[in-house]
Amino acid sequence: MRTNPASSDQGHLHLPSISAHSAALRAALLLGLAAVGFLACTTDDAGSDDLSSGTNNELNAGELSLWADTAKPGTLADGDTAALEVGVRIKLDVAGTINGFRFYKSSSNKGTHVAHLWSSTGTLLASQTFTSETASGWQTVRLANPFTVNAGTYVVSYHMDGGHYSVNESYFAGRAIDNGQLHALADTSSGHNGVYRYGASAFPTESYRASNYWVDVIFKPKSAVVDAGAPLDSGKPDTSVADTGSGTPDAGTTDAGTSVLSLPRVPWEGGPAYYKKFAKADAAGWSNPGFFPISVFLGKPSHAPQLKAVGVNTYMGAEHDGSSIASMTNLGMYVMAQDEWKPAEVGTDTRVVSWLISDECDMGLGCSGANENENLVAQKAMVATARARNDGRLAFANYGNGLLHTYWAINTMDDLIQVVDVASADKYFYTSPHIWGITPDSPYWPKGAKVASSGSYGWYVDQMKRYQDPNNLHPNWMFVEVARPYLTEAGSLVIKPEQLEGAVWNSIVHEAHGIAYFQHSNDPTCGGYALVDCDQARKDKVKTVNAQIQALAPVINTQSYAYDFANGTETMLKASSGSAYIFVSIGLNQTTGSKTFKLPAGIKGTTVTVVDENRTIPVTNGSFTDTFPNEYTHHNYKIAL
Repeated sequence: MRTNPASSDQGHLHLPSISAHSAALRAALLLGLAAVGFLACTTDDAGSDDLSSGTNNELNAGELSLWADTAKPGTLADGDTAALEVGVRIKLDVAGTINGFRFYKSSSNKGTHVAHLWSSTGTLLASQTFTSETASGWQTVRLANPFTVNAGTYVVSYHMDGGHYSVNESYFAGRAIDNGQLHALADTSSGHNGVYRYGASAFPTESYRASNYWVDVIFKPKSAVVDAGAPLDSGKPDTSVADTGSGTPDAGTTDAGTSVLSLPRVPWEGGPAYYKKFAKADAAGWSNPGFFPISVFLGKPSHAPQLKAVGVNTYMGAEHDGSSIASMTNLGMYVMAQDEWKPAEVGTDTRVVSWLISDECDMGLGCSGANENENLVAQKAMVATARARNDGRLAFANYGNGLLHTYWAINTMDDLIQVVDVASADKYFYTSPHIWGITPDSPYWPKGAKVASSGSYGWYVDQMKRYQDPNNLHPNWMFVEVARPYLTEAGSLVIKPEQLEGAVWNSIVHEAHGIAYFQHSNDPTCGGYALVDCDQARKDKVKTVNAQIQALAPVINTQSYAYDFANGTETMLKASSGSAYIFVSIGLNQTTGSKTFKLPAGIKGTTVTVVDENRTIPVTNGSFTDTFPNEYTHHNYKIAL
């Protein structure tokens, strides 16, 4: 995921300027603009970057490249104007020849462009200047004398005079691009991909957020045998969702909608019964009231045992690293497959319950359009393709900054939410200073509220609901970061375990019906996969939270009552199996301390059990009191009806 452009906070003017990407790459260019929120992602003028064929883009027999001619960057032209070298780390499985180079060009990326092939240690092996370039689109140059290479790792790059490179941040985050014997390596803690270097041409070694700078190579394996089953990557960022389940969910008893309190109900999509509409989800047990989806974004298939051990049951996208779908589903995990997983690989596996359509299409990622309307058309087309398979799988998408209603997808956010069967959102409120800066620009943000708080996560669930069709509701899920989610801006933080817990529960209090963990981390104490590599205390906290959610799933999966306790808390009130349940968090602009809860009529119990805390509270004159010492504090209460 990436933190995307910010709108100005001065009169809510949306002024494109230095992108968040280039700002982090060259802090000297900021010139203090970040202080007033002038961080914006720039693209060429709308419609100016048509996808042209460039020069001699056609591949000859036996040749391989990483991306198809139809692949198009999310950001066509970054605002950076400096001279620099950008590139990609590649791996060759066999010997062969490098026959040429490719890169995607924006119409703003002017001047001379020179391609380079480097050894893994920085020895320059070959170079060639691009000639006869088109104004924009894919450009190709061929070596006059193809360079012979052995199997191994290389860097392919090009140098530009004045910036405005094309880019997708987080593209290589835990994700490799594979085409036969040619691979672009995934970005990991032990080896980054998406490399750059400022100044004159030189071996690029720096990296930022696993970014793809859209540099490609023409490789001909010695055998000249191309895997016909490995189509070129379409360029859609891998935003897959994966299902990792612990087997058939435990059955639970639930108030199946019968009202036992004389109170109005909150709008409801139907709970687990919603998933009965989808044959694969229904067969997998998602319609069982005792199941609650807890997912990890783009997990590694071989990590299934460790993820299952901490209570994750769903892969929201899975690394396409050569492992089989069965390597996850045979261990009881569910998978929401991104487009890297082809229908033939997925087959009829009932634990593959969904297709992950896109990630942050609202921000220009995961969709091929040049503007928000074209992105919506692309999103609808991808959903239509998934549904045309008629395989009983739901369509899922994740969204980002568009829910702020400031700069992104202003006119199309409601359509983007409604076109899919289930949606999620990610914003890393506890850890990203950039998010702290852009969130208050939202017209829906409570004035004076602190962004870095658990209440922000629940607030973002509300934003998803804001864009839904009230006559066609679907479940909404919320992301929570596990460590430091690939942030490099100054002041970025690692979420604390207790903050993580508060964010998860505040999301559920606001009717999130699924949780997604973003575990990819560049915190050196955690490693690249936080749910696997981080400290035991952090993993234990995640495991405890997940176990509590699953134990309460039969309750969470019932329709809530609308009731305001009017005591400076945010609550979710439910009734199930003869008891009332009150889920409580401290929300935005709320104060910590002692809180008194006046119970609604119909709740007759005289003792409150504080769930999972080994304590009780007496009810006096229809009320009880408890304390909330921190903004992330939450309590779950059970009281007899």
